[in-house]
Parts: sequence; C-alpha cells; structure tokens
Amino acid sequence: MTRSALEIVTLYNLEIWNKGRIELVPELCADPMIRYDANSVAVLGIEEQIARIRHNYEDLRPTFEPVVLAGDDEYVTLVWNVTGRDPNWKWCGIEVFRVVDGKIAEVWNGPYVDGRWVRGGTLSVGIDGAAAADVPVMSADFEGSASRLVAPLETGTIALWLTGAFGAPAIDDREKRFQWTSTPPRLDLCHSEPGRPPRRLSGAAISSLEIRWARSGLTNVSVALEGTASDSAALPSPAPSRPGVRLAECTGNFQPGTGTDAWVVGASVLLDPSARRASGEVTLRFPAAIDPLSLCGTGSLAFGWHHQGRSLRFETAAAHLAEPTGAFTHAVDIEATFQWDAGDIAAILAGETSWIANGDG
Repeated sequence: MTRSALEIVTLYNLEIWNKGRIELVPELCADPMIRYDANSVAVLGIEEQIARIRHNYEDLRPTFEPVVLAGDDEYVTLVWNVTGRDPNWKWCGIEVFRVVDGKIAEVWNGPYVDGRWVRGGTLSVGIDGAAAADVPVMSADFEGSASRLVAPLETGTIALWLTGAFGAPAIDDREKRFQWTSTPPRLDLCHSEPGRPPRRLSGAAISSLEIRWARSGLTNVSVALEGTASDSAALPSPAPSRPGVRLAECTGNFQPGTGTDAWVVGASVLLDPSARRASGEVTLRFPAAIDPLSLCGTGSLAFGWHHQGRSLRFETAAAHLAEPTGAFTHAVDIEATFQWDAGDIAAILAGETSWIANGDG
C-alpha cells in the first residue's frame, strides 16, 4: 500500500526520531536528502543521515510532539515541540518536508528555539478544595514537580493568583488589599489543550509570580508552581469564567528619602512567597537636573496597571534601588532603569463598588 506524504513524515518523526529506529531511514528518506537552513544547504546521503540521527538520539533521547502536522500529496508542514533526557531541555521548531516517490527528498528548517509552542487551551483552578472556576490562560506547562503558566493580567482572575501568592486579602467597599500576612492556599489546576490529555496539578503552591510591563500593552502574569502533576480527568464542574478588564497602562512614582519624586513609566514585579520578598525593575522619568545616582537607595515606590476605572497597584515604603542599568535624555527629562527589591509590600485591587462587592477580580 502506498503511504501518503503525511504518513511518511509522521513515521519519520515518531518512529525514527522518537524510537531510534534508524533502520527505517532508507525506507522513508531519499538518497540524498537535501536540508535547507537560512543561508545554507546540506546534501546528506543515507549513511550521513543515519549518523546524524544516531548521534542526536544517543546524546539527547529526543521525543517529538507534533503541534501542527498538515499537508498535501507533496508538501507537509510540521510544527513540533521536543523534550529529551534532560527535563530542562525543551525546544520547538517548524519544518516543511517535500516527499517525492514515497520518500522525504527535501526539508526546510526554521531556527530551533528554546521553549514550547502552545495553544492556550482551558484552565480550571480550585482553591483549598473549593469548586473550580475556568480562567483564561495563554499557556501552561505542567511537568514533574515544577510547573509554569502564563495568563493575561486582567481583573477577572488576578485576585486568584494574588491569593495564591499572598493569602486571602483584606476587603473593604473600595479595594482588596494583599500583604504577607496569611498562609497562601493550595491550588488544584487542570489544563486542557487540543490533541493532548488533560494535565492536572494537585496541591500546588505558587513559588513565584511575575508581572512585567509590556510596551505592546498586552501585560501578562507568569506563575511558577510546585505540586504533583499527572494525566488526569478535568476538575469537576468548573464554573464559567468571570468577565474581566485587561490591565495595560503602567503608572506610578518613586519618592526617595530626600530629593524630587520620579515618575514610573514602566515596571515589573517578581513575588517570592517563600521568602516574602519582592523585586523587579522600574523605569523612572525625572527632570534632567537630577543626577540618576541620587535616586539610588531606599524610598517609597508605588506602581501599577489600570484600565476603565479598575487598577492593580503595588506599594512599598522601603524599596531599595540599585544603580541604574541605563539612562537616556528624553526632551527635558531623563529616563533611567533601576533594579529594586523590598520585603514589606502590598498589592491593591481597586475598582467600581459593584466589582469589589461581587468578588470579581
């Protein structure tokens, strides 16, 4: 039976590469095979192809996972993720195969990148055994005991991630205030994406949470978690996700112990719940008459993101700024970027009364 081009490329990746079945190379690959990279071409005979595959298989033990595999009778496009013997080695790439007379004759390679292609999917999260809720997610990678996810910074769900980092907030009719005052809860998470079984993370603790201002305006929350990952059924009966507002614009100010205040035009925050500390980067704008070095040291820092009357801001009276890593003159002002760290910090969610009262965000 004649194999299709799609079947040939599938066997090439799942049998030759994933299982090391190099005896299939003469059956599936042309002699020679031409491989194209940017600005280079390699013409490989069968023995050269076998040597290349054998070396990489024995050294890396790669396992390719197709993300997209599609084509016609001649050309097949493969978007792949690969992991290997080293759990920290995760690459992704795109290749286009040309199949002629039942064998792979040509391959075009895009640059290989450290990371994974993701397709978003759906994420359900439960806190301390409470009913799960579906929340938006950009990507999730639940592997072993250390897992990561990226979610949009939006008011509908940011309180969930802050609760996981700080513990339950103090609430009044205007805001929710998070501080290092209570024990963070355990989370149960389940991520599902097309073509893969659901991955569940049980009894998870947030080991770090990072928000980094993006000039594109699409600010995200990056969360690192520790827990037990497994292939499992989804969490039971998740509630619908709550509508939220995407937070984008970043503002704030820094007040040094002495001298003139500076305005925040960009910032990031990395929360470390186990150490109960925060750190990050802040870009300040201030009059050109001020020496950037005069802002180094300890002062009061407040910054955050807002949109449509809702906001998330971080406040600390004891942020320590290191020497600036870069500065440039902007009209009559100077912009400079500083690394900062602090122990005592608060995160404040604020918005319309109805939003706070209903618990959204």
